[in-house]
Amino acid sequence: MDAEGFYDERAPFYDGEYKTPFFDLYRAITWDNISRFLPSKGVILDAGGGTGEWALPLAEAGYDVVLIDISRGMLRQARRKLEERNIKNVTVERVDMTDMGCFQDNTFDMVLAQGDPLSYCGNAEHAAAEIYRVLKEGRHCVASVDCMYGFVLRLITLKQWDILQRLFETERAAFQTGFEIRYFTPQSLNHLFEGAGFEVVRILGKPVFLSLVPRERAHDLLRDKKVFDRVLELELQFCDDPNLVGFAGHLEIVGKKV
Repeated sequence: MDAEGFYDERAPFYDGEYKTPFFDLYRAITWDNISRFLPSKGVILDAGGGTGEWALPLAEAGYDVVLIDISRGMLRQARRKLEERNIKNVTVERVDMTDMGCFQDNTFDMVLAQGDPLSYCGNAEHAAAEIYRVLKEGRHCVASVDCMYGFVLRLITLKQWDILQRLFETERAAFQTGFEIRYFTPQSLNHLFEGAGFEVVRILGKPVFLSLVPRERAHDLLRDKKVFDRVLELELQFCDDPNLVGFAGHLEIVGKKV
């Protein structure tokens, strides 16, 4: 199964999988970062935008959004949510982010690539180059990817030594999804964006502390609002500390087109 088929199958219940305290924290860290780089107005490309996790709040904040994804199933869910909320300023299109020839150069005022589509798209270099091309000069791309080091810990606990060795050699692994995923280090993610022409503004981890806590334990902790608020405060304080970023389950990068 490829990434498109995988997400087509998951689409009907995809959103429900992420309605947890841990991912509430993850989204809060993400939104804090996105909000730092939002343009005052304009059109935002939500590349690999899936069911509209970020397109919807951005549209409700007054931005025009173009949501693209390779999965018809995910786009179907996005259209349904847009209709339910009567949101009219989001355009939904099936487009592969590695080949966005349907968009002209310097079209968008911001590009998001959330939910790790650069890890799943099959050619992150092509996707990063396309993002750079369609983004306006002086504007920002905010993208998340899977972090290699967090996956290393998982493979060690499962004693998956062959997969681990290939991961170290190639930054890639096909494990339980049926398609190959690319896992980045902070250094390789920086290299990807600089290679596409971006000035790297920020790299952070999501989250840097709670990713190391067993997930069910993290859920239990974060159900207490006081604990949630305190943990979020710590995560926002330290999420871009270079000594901690690699501990995160996911990495996020902000690149500026120069």
